[in-house]
Amino acid sequence: MYHEEHLKAMRCHFEDMMKHTARTMDNVRCHIEESIIKHDDLIPGKTVHETDESIVVNLIIPGIKKENLNLNLTEAQLAIEATFSMENYMKGSLISFEDKRTGTIKRKITLPKKVIPGEAVAKLENGILKVEIPKLEKEEQFKVKIQ
Repeated sequence: MYHEEHLKAMRCHFEDMMKHTARTMDNVRCHIEESIIKHDDLIPGKTVHETDESIVVNLIIPGIKKENLNLNLTEAQLAIEATFSMENYMKGSLISFEDKRTGTIKRKITLPKKVIPGEAVAKLENGILKVEIPKLEKEEQFKVKIQ
């Protein structure tokens, strides 16, 4: 009799401990996600560089499909909107987690020079969006001889 009561108490204690652990893990995950989301340069990552004739913007957007992307471009700014839906599963021997997240990422990038929006070309490959936009005023470079 004592043995059965002891097992029931242990089982209840173990269930409480697992619930507390699951809540703690979820809180830690939320804190990590919040710290990443608040860091402007990480989600989505970007680089902007110029060539003589164009401005090239690269955005890291893993898991986003091209049909879930909207790009709007003016002479001075590129606006990106991406919708996503992610599902995560963790299956263990005692406990399993299932998490589904949906949302929208919006980003506006001010371009360093005026561009021709109608001639922009965008390509999504391996989670990297590359947008190449011709400059309104092209820059020619000349070699200068040093005397």
